[in-house]
Amino acid sequence: MSNVSNAIQRMIKEDLQPGIGDALVEIDSTFKEVFNSSMGVERDNIGRNWIVIKTLLTSLAGSFKAVGAAGGDSVVSTSTPYTVHSAPSTFDGVSGFVSPGYIQKQFNLQEYLGNMQLPHEFLRADQLTASIGSAVAAVIQQTARNIALVKANHFLTPDQTNKTLATTGTVAASGTNGTTTVTYNLSSTTRIRNLQPGMQVDIWKSDASELRNSSSWSDTTGVAGRWDAVIYSVDPVLNQVRIDAGNGSSTFATSHLPATGDLIVLKSSLGNGTAGLESWLLATGTLYTNLSLVTYPQLKSVVVNVAGSLTDDVLRKTIAGFIQGHGAGAAPDTLLTTEGVLNDYIDQLDGDRRWVVQGEAQKVVGGYDDGVKFVLNGRVFNFKTGSMVAGGRLYGVKLRDKNIKRYMPPKLPGSSSRTEFDNIEFVAPLGGSKDIWKHSHYTNGATTKYVEAPFVSLEEIVPDVIPGIKLYGLTEDLQTS
Repeated sequence: MSNVSNAIQRMIKEDLQPGIGDALVEIDSTFKEVFNSSMGVERDNIGRNWIVIKTLLTSLAGSFKAVGAAGGDSVVSTSTPYTVHSAPSTFDGVSGFVSPGYIQKQFNLQEYLGNMQLPHEFLRADQLTASIGSAVAAVIQQTARNIALVKANHFLTPDQTNKTLATTGTVAASGTNGTTTVTYNLSSTTRIRNLQPGMQVDIWKSDASELRNSSSWSDTTGVAGRWDAVIYSVDPVLNQVRIDAGNGSSTFATSHLPATGDLIVLKSSLGNGTAGLESWLLATGTLYTNLSLVTYPQLKSVVVNVAGSLTDDVLRKTIAGFIQGHGAGAAPDTLLTTEGVLNDYIDQLDGDRRWVVQGEAQKVVGGYDDGVKFVLNGRVFNFKTGSMVAGGRLYGVKLRDKNIKRYMPPKLPGSSSRTEFDNIEFVAPLGGSKDIWKHSHYTNGATTKYVEAPFVSLEEIVPDVIPGIKLYGLTEDLQTS
């Protein structure tokens, strides 16, 4: 099966075999750019239990003081052929010396587990020359796409506590006692691109206290009566998602009926996953596990509830305020937002357009050019938009110098590592397999007519320079229907 494993696509590639059409949307291009181009990879400084400890200096050091006007020690007498100086100023002792302050931010690497499974019939049919396209390659590619989608969601989700894929609005259809399906209207802050058909999910109550896809009335942990929920369809025009029981027969129980505000979370992943933008762009609270922003206020970001349109005035004041307090060296270089926010920002500038006609026919060009920028006193801040960025938000982040880093442990000895799958370790070789594939087994050990390629991924995402800018409550200006 080496020809199968050699067909693995790059994590972010969207190419399909000739003859196979793809009805799924592309993974967010902005996330790909940030994830692949602006993130460094760090495999050192990782201790036991997969805990990363990173040290930050929090103060100046040394002794330095003003002792008066320049010119040296004072002269006592000039009546003799020699000069007597007063006792020199003394150096500060130990009690007057300041050593650097240290803090250590500590965080666990986040673990992801996955698997690909193929029936024998797929492998057999894949050898036929008359095949329209490679079914095996399609399974592998869509698994890679699923991995990319999960990582993009975790990095960009505004709910870093629960790691939600989406927050629901009202229930549009079904979702009653005994039904196997529910259709939700999604909230205005949820990006429809976060969800794709075939994703396995859990549905939690808005406070994450109750699992909806459960047949057990007492199941609040997602263990006792969970049944697999799968995204059946996604409607980008109506901003709706339909979720069905994967086996087609499990139903919603009276004690777990879907409701407004429910959270859609990747299966078995409530509260898990790597850190994202909202993990460190904070003005209050605690960063990671132990960095109190009361004790270390220099790590605070500028967070503003605009509650209106993004304007030049808002950007000028916010960015200038950041530079005034944090210094230009920590200033962001990229303004990451949504198409709707950027469109509304451009709309605010329409009144500033000037038409110049000097004996020639008037030239009219609508829209706006590629590469929208904001300039403040010579500093250039590039706009980037992403369809998976949370609605109504703009993030000012520093991407230069690979400021954002992914921390990964050393590879498992003997595991099969594929760079195309981005930090995914296939573990079948640990059990003696010569490839990434091994036979699947039932719980009693009997062999199935499937092969599988289980894999694991460990990583965490942390910036070197933490402070940045977050604007929220921004107006979205889009027409989707």
